[in-house]
Amino acid sequence: MKATRLAPLLGAPLMTVALLAAVAPPSGATPSPAPTVPASPAPTLASIPAAVQPLVAKIAQQTVNSERYSTTDHTEGTITVKRRGKRVKLVKHETKVSFGEASLAPLLGKVYAKGSSGALSQLGVGTTSYAYLPYAYEPTHDGKRKRDSRPWMLLDGVNAGTLFPFHGQGNPSFEVNAGGTGTYAELINLLATANGAVRIVGTATVDGQQTTELSANVEPLALVVGPTSPGITDQTQLEVFVTEAGLPLRVVRAEKFGDISVTQTTDVLATGVTVSVAAPPKSKILGHDELEKLLAPKGHR
Repeated sequence: MKATRLAPLLGAPLMTVALLAAVAPPSGATPSPAPTVPASPAPTLASIPAAVQPLVAKIAQQTVNSERYSTTDHTEGTITVKRRGKRVKLVKHETKVSFGEASLAPLLGKVYAKGSSGALSQLGVGTTSYAYLPYAYEPTHDGKRKRDSRPWMLLDGVNAGTLFPFHGQGNPSFEVNAGGTGTYAELINLLATANGAVRIVGTATVDGQQTTELSANVEPLALVVGPTSPGITDQTQLEVFVTEAGLPLRVVRAEKFGDISVTQTTDVLATGVTVSVAAPPKSKILGHDELEKLLAPKGHR
């Protein structure tokens, strides 16, 4: 299974997931079999409490075709590294804000590299998506390396719908559908993984608009098709701020990995926007197989 299939569900940047796929064992190699357990029963909307169902129904009725959005990723915690043979603890605090635009018809999406305009870091056209990878290098005849002239990496199995926050790919071979429908089907499916642990917190003002806040402990891995490895959990705290009309104006995801906490806040800035994007020229595209060769040990190229 291509690792890129997990990108939208787990909230990981497409670039990171694509690289994980690229450094898999070379073709023909026999990887060590990973222990697996049978897949858990599929999540269902019926598990969402009755008190929350009307608000979820409003989200399902949304017919937003396009939107402009911002994503704020905040990472903080302590990591341990080795320096001069000694283990040293470092405190990490990092915040990154990115802006994107996406539409469902036509199926297009893009994420800007810096700010809300200019160069792109990700883009999608129909069933194909690309990530900008400016630091890919290729070997030369004298053993040195030069920067590859194909900075756009093709992401296998990832369509442009992944760049529309909480819409999902809509591909049953990749994702479990718990019954979510509408523009924000993936968000509804995530709420279904909470196994009833969804509640209405109260009202809150977001960007000058009155909203109702939902809180849930969700499990994104429950939406991945196929068995999972034992001992792996993906508990995520999800907060959704829904307008009276049912628009999820803000979604906050919080996860903890050891001593590192990661919080991602997605805000809808505008709907009904015009999205324009084109695929990179073929001469600038780096395929999965080509990247695998670049990253492989010298003897495997």
